[in-house]
Amino acid sequence: MPYNRYKSDGIIGGNGMGISIKCKDVERALQFMDTLLDEEVHRLMYWGIEGEDYYVDANGRYRRTQEQRDKFADPQWRLANSGAVLGDQFPKLEGRYSNGNACSAGNQPEEKLEGLSDYDREFYSHYGFYSKSDFLPMGKDPGYPEVWSIFSTMEEDNPVKAIFDQITDLQNRHLPNVIMAEDFEAAWEEYVKKYEQIDYHFLEKEIEREIRERKVIY
Repeated sequence: MPYNRYKSDGIIGGNGMGISIKCKDVERALQFMDTLLDEEVHRLMYWGIEGEDYYVDANGRYRRTQEQRDKFADPQWRLANSGAVLGDQFPKLEGRYSNGNACSAGNQPEEKLEGLSDYDREFYSHYGFYSKSDFLPMGKDPGYPEVWSIFSTMEEDNPVKAIFDQITDLQNRHLPNVIMAEDFEAAWEEYVKKYEQIDYHFLEKEIEREIRERKVIY
């Protein structure tokens, strides 16, 4: 289905899972993590019990009633009833199960559509789409992991980190005003002037260097 976007098979590197050297049974710990990646177990953790937390429609698609959605939207209910709280801290499946359903309700196209406004649902229905990403062509594997991981693993004393923080601060402070400005062109021009005062070219060079290193590794 077109809602899936290709992702790199490489290790992103922003976080991970480790086993302590004090672990008394490493094989059992590894088996536990491996079991969490079993489709049946994963489905129980993220979708729940069929007939109670979700249902399967005539097309074999996993769906939820509004009552079931409301339960999963309640943090307290989810903490007491959902395995996702545990699963999110461990390696997990992403994308689709072998039967074509999404590995979580949040990524199931039909369920995502139900969470939209009436206007948005009608708008997408004219195109046969489920989300805005469906308007984009299917992306090809770039050969390296997501670029955001570069910043999540960057050391604090890296001079590029300060430039990235400057850009983030500028975006957070000024882009909302640009969007809401009565004179968009003038507000955008002012934003660009402020952006040009930041040494973003140096940041771009560092990102390119990091990408090339990742392409060699992966």
